[in-house]
Amino acid sequence: GDGEVVLRAYGVTITVTLIGASLHVLLTALYAYPLSRRDFPFRNFFVIFILITMLFSGGLVPFYLVYTKLLDLRDNLWALILPGVIGPFNIFLVRTFFQQNIPVEILDSAKLDGAGELRIFTRMILPLSLPVLATIGLFTTIGYWNNWFNALLFISDKDLYTLQYIMMQSLLRLQ
Repeated sequence: GDGEVVLRAYGVTITVTLIGASLHVLLTALYAYPLSRRDFPFRNFFVIFILITMLFSGGLVPFYLVYTKLLDLRDNLWALILPGVIGPFNIFLVRTFFQQNIPVEILDSAKLDGAGELRIFTRMILPLSLPVLATIGLFTTIGYWNNWFNALLFISDKDLYTLQYIMMQSLLRLQ
């Protein structure tokens, strides 16, 4: 009945929200950290690359074709997760936080003590960055939770409907 559909939709929504928001925060931090370092060799290229994706969009048709034809992500949970997994604005936000709030001297002293880049990132950068990571995590969680449009575009299997998509369908039936 309707109760089963709503419970299943809750499960799909919670799964997509948890995985999507976690991946978004992780990938944003991983992308922003090298951009915050002055000694990163291809820093300017990657800054321009992400800036262009933030300023210019291909539009809805190329977006749809990439996810359905190129990546073959129809009726798949990844179709609900991947479109929001990278946010250029959040990358710039986190990069700026790294540059302005984490002194380079701390990183230099960790290198002198023998720490590699991965250890510096996981043991020093991430713990010092909890405020900005929690903030983008919160906004991304809300974004994933409220998203019904990706289900409209990519999902035709009723078992993969999100709660918001079901609510949107119910509202359309009332009109």
